[in-house]
Amino acid sequence: MGNEIGLKVGSFGSGSQDQASKQRDRRKERDKRWRAVFLALQAGNLVDAKAAFKALQSLESAWVSTDPVLGQIGRALDSSNLHSARRLAHEMQAQREKDGNYLSPVTFKNAPEPKRLQPGEVGRVIDFSA
Repeated sequence: MGNEIGLKVGSFGSGSQDQASKQRDRRKERDKRWRAVFLALQAGNLVDAKAAFKALQSLESAWVSTDPVLGQIGRALDSSNLHSARRLAHEMQAQREKDGNYLSPVTFKNAPEPKRLQPGEVGRVIDFSA
């Protein structure tokens, strides 16, 4: 009878949104596991601190192995040196709060989400020369 035209609309950009969502979820999980380590150390609970550290290490082995303070915390926990692990965790928290890396239990709830592009922002030119 008449001409019919089919149109397929793709989901341009959804892959990057999925990736950003996965990264955000992973960061939240990493923060949750670090918070468990920190809170167990604050409470003086060596058993829970060791378990929480192992859980953090299983999720973020690269981070744990490359961060010198986390390495020291892990070694202190392995040798059951609660005092050293606790002191190192407090030093790490203080440094991370100072640096703005939102791993602090105090700032977990207040950490800003990364800025997302809003409709119409793509292709906008900003002159920083002034």
